[in-house]
Amino acid sequence: MIIIPLKPPLIQDQIGLRVTCSNSLNRKLKSVLFILALACFCHSVSAETESRQDLNQIQLKIKDFLRIESTGSPGTVGISVSPPDPRLNLPACNSLEAAFPPGSRAWGKTTVEVRCSSPAIWRIFVEARVSITAAYLVAALPLAQGHEITENDVQFQKGDLTTLPPGIYTSLTHVLGHTVALSLPAGSILRQEMIKAPNVIQRGQSVNVLSIGKNFEIGYEGIALGDAVENQMVQVKVSNGRIVQGFARKGGVVEVRNRGIDSAH
Repeated sequence: MIIIPLKPPLIQDQIGLRVTCSNSLNRKLKSVLFILALACFCHSVSAETESRQDLNQIQLKIKDFLRIESTGSPGTVGISVSPPDPRLNLPACNSLEAAFPPGSRAWGKTTVEVRCSSPAIWRIFVEARVSITAAYLVAALPLAQGHEITENDVQFQKGDLTTLPPGIYTSLTHVLGHTVALSLPAGSILRQEMIKAPNVIQRGQSVNVLSIGKNFEIGYEGIALGDAVENQMVQVKVSNGRIVQGFARKGGVVEVRNRGIDSAH
């Protein structure tokens, strides 16, 4: 019979212990490496995020810019800004600047340019809308051509002025005493081309000509050669037969501006 000697139990236990310890260390090492890798990834993502421009800041910059540009508007200002394209990947800017490109203003649908000059250089164009809500004048009843406007003929209506045609009236004093240039149905928005200011000078009227120059002022009489509303140019024939031209003023006065001595005298 052959007897095969076995390894001492103590040696077997030591081998098993070494294997177990080695596996345990590998698992711990892998865990540590995974945590370090995850931390580095998160730090990288965070750093990349911080280096990108916050698009919300662009919107806020545009709103502040339009709010300042709308100062003095004849009504309540409303501002809305279209969100920039979320796909934009702009470098973070130290100081955003906003401006109008040529042809844009703080009125209705508009465009605003936002640019950056430090540390990176870029610019984008963002659409926005500015509404101006105020009261404007409309015909309260049908108005015939040549009718002189009184307070009972008009009324105020509220709306967004930026959606209305140009030349509307927001003040009653600008239309009272004026005549209707063409017949208007009730509800018509009053515009400048629909209203005619009263003549302050009539053709053939005797007028006082006030000639104003540097360091002098001379008055004389003449005959108006045409009709004119206030501040409109009108020609006047003076006593020596010469014709001068000046601005029509209330009270039958024509104001002539001269750089030198009036040639009529």
